[in-house]
Amino acid sequence: MIIILLIFLIFYLIYNILFIEKFGGFNINKIKINTKKLYRKKRNVRKNSPKGYLTKSIRVRINPEKEDTCIQISQIAAYNESGKNLLKGKRAYFKSIFSNITPSTTDGILKTKSFPNIYLDGTCLGNTTGEFFIVHFDIPVYVTKVVLYNREDCCRDRALNLIIELLNDENNVIAAKPIEFYSDKMEILF
Repeated sequence: MIIILLIFLIFYLIYNILFIEKFGGFNINKIKINTKKLYRKKRNVRKNSPKGYLTKSIRVRINPEKEDTCIQISQIAAYNESGKNLLKGKRAYFKSIFSNITPSTTDGILKTKSFPNIYLDGTCLGNTTGEFFIVHFDIPVYVTKVVLYNREDCCRDRALNLIIELLNDENNVIAAKPIEFYSDKMEILF
């Protein structure tokens, strides 16, 4: 019986050696590398890469699943994993019936403010009229947290109908989170 197993093992090894020479065969080192890549991909872990989402823009709009309301923002900040405010000094784009408003929502003064020193869409019909607030980055950056500062003088509960969206280069939503509570300062982790 042992002789039969040895003969079988010898034929098996010879067949594999010929197969390897003819077709490039079975390389155990490739299998190990591929296994590591699959493992990293499955866990969504990238060696030496930042956390968060690679983002080109941040948009605030009314959650389509909620009722119409006003968008009102005193200040908005976005952070990377090292805690740097990436939006400080960036220009905001928005749609509002108040054409004379130039909101200082990205000036880096992280506190609540009163009207007219805030962004306010004014119609309170954002789902109908398409109001939005958006800030673009010069180049894509990793965003781990967005902090929204609410209106100081009125109507803080309106924030419950808002959604924060992270957009890629093609303006497609890559991550979105609704605001689920309201206060002076609302932190949304990505």
